[in-house]
Amino acid sequence: MNSFLLSQRLPTTLVAQTLISVMLSSVVMSHQASAQTIAVQEVAKSEGNPVLTLRERIGSELSSMQYATQHRQANERIGYLWAILAVDYRKAGDFQASEAAYLKSLDLQRDVLSVRRNYATTLDNLGTLYTLYGKLNEAERYNRLGAEIREAMGYRLDAARSEAHLAEIELAKHHFKQTERSAAKALEIMKEENDPEALDLIAVLNALAFSRCLTVIAQPDWKIPVNR
Repeated sequence: MNSFLLSQRLPTTLVAQTLISVMLSSVVMSHQASAQTIAVQEVAKSEGNPVLTLRERIGSELSSMQYATQHRQANERIGYLWAILAVDYRKAGDFQASEAAYLKSLDLQRDVLSVRRNYATTLDNLGTLYTLYGKLNEAERYNRLGAEIREAMGYRLDAARSEAHLAEIELAKHHFKQTERSAAKALEIMKEENDPEALDLIAVLNALAFSRCLTVIAQPDWKIPVNR
């Protein structure tokens, strides 16, 4: 079997966009399945209670929000509830409701030093939401804000996750070299810190692999090799 190159090149932009679409689809699946939606997310289910559907959970969270607001609970508590609600709105595919909930959470947490880590996670999660819906400039803005706080607080693994999410943003922008740098940096720290979240490692490895493939495809003389 001889190997040769197709004389008719497939447009690089089409190939790149197709691969990026595949990559972002895997990002959606990874973030939907990830257990780490907020730094100190509580699981308040008693043993033996039935697992709620997503719609039921959103209803329960709205009731908790109403109760907390009526009883004038602390801003950090209400802000936390808004952040959890934002995650479930995202899972339900309601971009506008999720965005509004994240912004409300950030407004309530912004000046509370005791929840600074959660505030940074909420910033990062909002950046991820914008990435999933293609609002890349907004995604990068919130990602970088969260990363700055995480780095200043010395949470290396949190900062690595921000770097991994930045790699996803750079990939969607077709900035393949920047993607590779961010993904490689995130991967190094995740390995050093023994990141327990396998999905985080898979996501950053995906970004690294796609960035390297797309860097090659972007070369002006690239053609598809075909075995015959």
